[in-house]
Amino acid sequence: MEIIEINEHTCRFEDSGVRFFLLEGTKKALLIDSGMNTPEAAKIAASITELPVELLNTHADPDHISGNGGFSQFYMSPAEEENLRSHGNNGKIIPVSEGDIIDLGDRPLKIIDIPGHTPGSIAIIDVNNRALIAGDSVQNGNIFMFSERRNMKKYAESLKHLQKFTDQFDEIYPSHGTFPVYNEQITKLIQGAEEINAGKASGNQIEMFGNKVMLYKFDYAGFLCDLEAPEKDSTKQKILMAALDLFSERGFDGVGVDEIGETAGFKGPSLYRHFKGKDEILSELVRWGEKYYTEKFGNTSKDVKIPESTAELIKITKEKIDLTMHDSIICKFRKLFTIEQYRNPKLSALATLHSFENFTNLFSSMFDGMMKKKLIKYNNPEILALEYMAPVSLLLQVYDRDSSKEKEINQIIDQHLHHFITTYSFAV
Repeated sequence: MEIIEINEHTCRFEDSGVRFFLLEGTKKALLIDSGMNTPEAAKIAASITELPVELLNTHADPDHISGNGGFSQFYMSPAEEENLRSHGNNGKIIPVSEGDIIDLGDRPLKIIDIPGHTPGSIAIIDVNNRALIAGDSVQNGNIFMFSERRNMKKYAESLKHLQKFTDQFDEIYPSHGTFPVYNEQITKLIQGAEEINAGKASGNQIEMFGNKVMLYKFDYAGFLCDLEAPEKDSTKQKILMAALDLFSERGFDGVGVDEIGETAGFKGPSLYRHFKGKDEILSELVRWGEKYYTEKFGNTSKDVKIPESTAELIKITKEKIDLTMHDSIICKFRKLFTIEQYRNPKLSALATLHSFENFTNLFSSMFDGMMKKKLIKYNNPEILALEYMAPVSLLLQVYDRDSSKEKEINQIIDQHLHHFITTYSFAV
């Protein structure tokens, strides 16, 4: 590892292709990220400065947290916790979000939320030095946008948001690529991301860490993306979304191919350039929908985070319910499954999977872990999961029929969750 001075009170660490930083104020110092192969990052920082050292993470990908174990707590966006825990780190998060200021003593650092590369990615403006520390989101290397937790549309939106602050910094300290880069790089990255999202960019399939990914290489940076996300053919995506709108209202048999084309903005035979017919549209829609469910809910049969308290259980539950009620894509698929469950065996199986099996797997795993931690009384975890989620599932059906009852439904759900905790928690 190489340590390079940027100025009298700032240095950068070059760690096997990853870069992290140490900033000094008059009262304390701040390590921004802790490297990929630097478990002794805290000790190394302490050998450079006489000030007390704290840690802030731009995000929680493993090449940025190798030295987090040297700190009992660290600043991080709470939206990044799932990513952090998935890598086995159990450290305490001090939550930060947009508008927060961390003052090192005559050296204020302003936090900006820039989700997309990861859900809780942040950037930091070093106000007095007019520099932006951007994590992985702004650089001229290859930006990882494949695998779970990446979102190219949010990434583009975040960079547009970041542009609003460019009058506050003159150069950018990236975590990868050459150092530094400058403000115009943000504009270039927005252009590339939007071309990819619109299906206008050309890429090459390569292998990365055993994954087949698509590399979109521009002269200013590259993007490593999933082969199927973002959708390369935006025309096909428009057709699928039009089909979902119509199928969820009238069912598969109640909609014609021409109507799907007209709703998507096409006339005549142009739809048949993308799909052979309505059956193929439905098959592709279901495939895309399963990927969407996984992105939103995760894999409910593995990597389940066990709540540390009944309060955290309630928080997780309400987040899942809120997503189920308000995500328009999820709502439309649920209505489609309900309509078609008696006519289409595959959609019937998916209706059972998403309304019953996934939630049962998720909460039975949680309850099993919580029983081992003595947070709830011992019982059959599968039966507990049924008791916990069955009333919620019924109330969601009521909501689908009449969304004007949302307030009343949420009140009943709150009462049910409180009753469950009162009945099965040791701490009542």
